[in-house]
Amino acid sequence: MPYGVMRDARLLRAVSFAFICMFLLSIRSNAQTDPEPPQPVTVLWSQAIPAEHHFQDILWLQDRSVLLLASHSARPDQSDLDLLRLGPGTSGTGQLVPVESGSFRIVRDEADTLWTGGAINFRISFPGYHASDAYLAHLTRDGHLLWKREFRGDHAIRGVQSLAPSPGGDVLVAGQFGMQNWLARITRDGNVVWERLFGFGKAASVAVYGDLIVVAAFDADNIERPQLIENERISVWRFDMSGQLIDQHVVIQNIGNIYNYSNMHNTFIEVIPDPSGRSFYLFAAWSTKLKPATPLEVVKLSAQADVLWRTKLPDTVYKAEILEEKGGPVVGEEDVLCRPRMTVLSTGVPVIIVCGSERAFALAQLLPTSGEIRRTLVQPPHPSGCDPGFHQRDQFVTQGKDSRVLLFGTGGACGWLGQVVLPEFVK
Repeated sequence: MPYGVMRDARLLRAVSFAFICMFLLSIRSNAQTDPEPPQPVTVLWSQAIPAEHHFQDILWLQDRSVLLLASHSARPDQSDLDLLRLGPGTSGTGQLVPVESGSFRIVRDEADTLWTGGAINFRISFPGYHASDAYLAHLTRDGHLLWKREFRGDHAIRGVQSLAPSPGGDVLVAGQFGMQNWLARITRDGNVVWERLFGFGKAASVAVYGDLIVVAAFDADNIERPQLIENERISVWRFDMSGQLIDQHVVIQNIGNIYNYSNMHNTFIEVIPDPSGRSFYLFAAWSTKLKPATPLEVVKLSAQADVLWRTKLPDTVYKAEILEEKGGPVVGEEDVLCRPRMTVLSTGVPVIIVCGSERAFALAQLLPTSGEIRRTLVQPPHPSGCDPGFHQRDQFVTQGKDSRVLLFGTGGACGWLGQVVLPEFVK
């Protein structure tokens, strides 16, 4: 049987949730947060945003404006990707390219051009078997399409889950191809320099760390027979720029057999280098048979991938009611992972959006030396023209400068971008 053909229908059906996430569920949050004095907020931008937009990723630019990658439904079988430029004196929406629904990421390279990638063409290749293709596009700084390319998954799930520009102008993509993680180096012209398959294909994140490539992803034994997996784990792989594996480090051991994949929307992984160049951070959450969602775990690792400290954020999981249909009766309750969003400040302090009230941003800052947690509540003002019921449907955080962070949220048909100066948290 050729590689990529799914060997277990139940596994494939659930794996596709990693990209579709919770589009098929309607939930209402019961999350609560302790009241704290709100931090001063400087409103940089507010504007009405079409309610059908679903925001995918955020990118801060050198000119202090912010790009938001969003998708909206152009017709029932297709979505369009839009690039919104936000900030003082900016407004408007520029359409990028029509694609099918999926999850997408965006990065900027040293040449000030943009890359976006994700998964498209979700389909059933055989009865009960799900498949998709990886999508990658190269754009100008203004969002004009230079080229796009699809990487066929054939009979398997294939998609880009993370991107990182390389020093030479190429881009590194990490994601999933069938039962394994997929890593590839791709030139500015769209040619594949090399690609590697390894680990257990669920979620993967890539970063460039000096002259090394760092990938954080899931791994397991008995990958060819998932029903026999007994030891699933999270590892960090280090490669050189030619794609040669240097080493693999198990960071989180024996997280449990998650063969049924019933809660892939609660699976998350991200790796972010410390701006100091001496360490990097791993952010991970997963699901088990006994725990539908586990709190986000943060691990700080040395340049050699040795664990310096680790901590968990309990307030990244909340109880959610499951509705039979939108506006319908409640049919149950389950633990759900808050949509993880994070950045690392120039001071090395990770800032993470945790579960909060519907009308505020709840942020957690971690002390770089120990992982000690400080929580901050940010109460945004109502943007002009928004009704009093404004709340954040989509929340993002990205670094502005020094201890400033930029927060974006939407609610109803309103969008809001604000700048917050966080209390200094370095000892």
